[in-house]
Amino acid sequence: MLRLGMARVPTCKPKKEVSVVLRARIEIVLAVLLGMATIGTAVWPRWIEALFGFDPDSGNGTTEWAIVAVLAVATIAASALARRDLRIVRRASISLR
Repeated sequence: MLRLGMARVPTCKPKKEVSVVLRARIEIVLAVLLGMATIGTAVWPRWIEALFGFDPDSGNGTTEWAIVAVLAVATIAASALARRDLRIVRRASISLR
């Protein structure tokens, strides 16, 4: 508690940082889910029309391939982040030996 004049103000505790191992696990799961969505969209591109009932690109498929591209980039990004965090964990475990 801090005193400001006559009032007491509670001090904020520092936020607990998410462990690198937990973050890597979340990124791995996210990369797998995004990869499955990428493959699913590439194999069955009409899921948008089936799910939402409208055709955003009038049947030429450009929207579906744009979604595949965005999902692929997101999958690569999540995989890269997971790899980086796993390297951090490995380096920390090696330095502790």
